[in-house]
Amino acid sequence: MHVKFLITNTGKIPLYLFRGMGQCSSPYGSLVLDIRDQRNHEVKQLRCSLDPILMGSQDIIEALNNPQTGVVLEEGQIYGRQMGYVLPKKKGTYRLHAKLTQLGILSDDLNEALVQHQMRVLRGNCLAPVVTIIVR
Repeated sequence: MHVKFLITNTGKIPLYLFRGMGQCSSPYGSLVLDIRDQRNHEVKQLRCSLDPILMGSQDIIEALNNPQTGVVLEEGQIYGRQMGYVLPKKKGTYRLHAKLTQLGILSDDLNEALVQHQMRVLRGNCLAPVVTIIVR
């Protein structure tokens, strides 16, 4: 199955995201999908395992402003990515949960630099509405 993640900035202040976000956790964040069965148990999928990395060692301001590595969403603008996902083999009804996570530990200096440059980044998790999937 192919799933499109669509992220919309509903705020008045521009939102900065990293293009490097994917299914695997990274200092750039992640776009996580999980499928749950009728008992709300996660269907086991190949998972990535990375530790959060201290982001203060990178020039985050430059990376977020670089169109090759960052995305700036003004109010009402949409950014999307498409990802492939393997459906469960067993027939049944499943629920798709999607979560956008901005990872990385932001140092006090980096937080201050973001404020000085008037740059807003995702500070927590954003959950998408649950989607029902029927496998036949």
